[in-house]
Amino acid sequence: MVETVLDPIRMPTVTLSQKEMDDIEALMAQGQLPPDYLDRYHEAVAKNVFGFDHKVDADGNPIEQGRGSPGNQCQQSIDAYKKFGRPEKGSSEAEFKEFNDNLKRMEAELRACNAARKALADARGKRTIAARPR
Repeated sequence: MVETVLDPIRMPTVTLSQKEMDDIEALMAQGQLPPDYLDRYHEAVAKNVFGFDHKVDADGNPIEQGRGSPGNQCQQSIDAYKKFGRPEKGSSEAEFKEFNDNLKRMEAELRACNAARKALADARGKRTIAARPR
């Protein structure tokens, strides 16, 4: 029997055990739950975890969004990566190479995002921090 309280109308946003998943599939096979119950469950979990308006790629995987994501890179994200993402001494060369490659990618994303932000601000007729006299 399913151990989690499940309401077929309101989908839960909890992680189900394999036993609970098997029980749900059995109840679906018996017709006691709608045939799309697990699909709605996974959709509800995704909305809870990634937000109701999250975007997905062609494979259905969520796309990262918000500050620090590839399309909205920020200096704070890069600074945090430098501080907390750096491999420890004694790590392999591959780990240092991966760190440096990620850092270069993030800095390139930041340059692109800053250029897009400046272009948008210019199009709206707003002054940007970079355009202010010092």
